[in-house]
Amino acid sequence: MKVECHPLKTDHLGALCEIAETTLVPVWSDTEYGYFLNHPSSFNLGLFETDSGRSLLGFVLALRTEGELDIVSLACHRKSQRQGLGSLLLDELLSRAQCTRAVLEVDMTNEAAVKLYLKKNFKVVGKRKKYYQQSRDAWVMAWSAVT
Repeated sequence: MKVECHPLKTDHLGALCEIAETTLVPVWSDTEYGYFLNHPSSFNLGLFETDSGRSLLGFVLALRTEGELDIVSLACHRKSQRQGLGSLLLDELLSRAQCTRAVLEVDMTNEAAVKLYLKKNFKVVGKRKKYYQQSRDAWVMAWSAVT
């Protein structure tokens, strides 16, 4: 499978929401995903399969301010999981965004995501109680370009 990483646009919202609805703990509505796509500080990337009409395989949404990224959401289509695409998206984000620090929240029970972030040198820096659906805790994780 051949893939390419490109900035996301508003016309990708439907495919992005479909991936989010089938893979993520509900946190954001379709309207909120649209807000993040169009925010003046947004830095968003999509991973597209080029062999099948450029279908969206995964996405990462982030807000960038003064050299820091707040990673809002990262997800890959169910059919594309466990193929290293999340890792590729994260690498692309961190290299293209030209940031020195990134932060995110991740569901503590999402072992695959936590493992990915640890592999990419994110560190647990805190905990948010009942962050997801007012019942599940989240790790706050941070990455720094300076070690």
